[in-house]
Amino acid sequence: MLNDLLVLLFFAIICVAIFRHLRLSNIVAYLFTGFMLGPSLLNFLSSYYEIELIAEFGIVFLMFSLGLEFSFDKLLSMRRSVLVLERYRLFFPFPCFIG
Repeated sequence: MLNDLLVLLFFAIICVAIFRHLRLSNIVAYLFTGFMLGPSLLNFLSSYYEIELIAEFGIVFLMFSLGLEFSFDKLLSMRRSVLVLERYRLFFPFPCFIG
C-alpha cells in the first residue's frame, strides 16, 4: 500500500506541475492522476480498498476547503443569473419528455 501511495503522490506532483504550466486547477490534475493510474486506464495501483479509504478523507478535506472559500455575499450578488439559469435547467427538459 505504501508503494502505491508513493507512486500516486509522485505522479500527482508531476501532474500538478504540468497543469499549473497549462494554467489549470490542481483539482483537475488530481482527477487526471486518479483517472490515469486507477482501474479506468492503466490499472497501475493494486491496493484499491486502502486508496479508496484515503480518497474519501481527501474528498472531506476538499469539501472543507471549498467551504472556507465560499462567499455568501458573492452568491447573493449572483442570485439573479443563478435563478435564471436554474429555471432553464428545470423547465427545458420537461417538454422534451412529454412528446
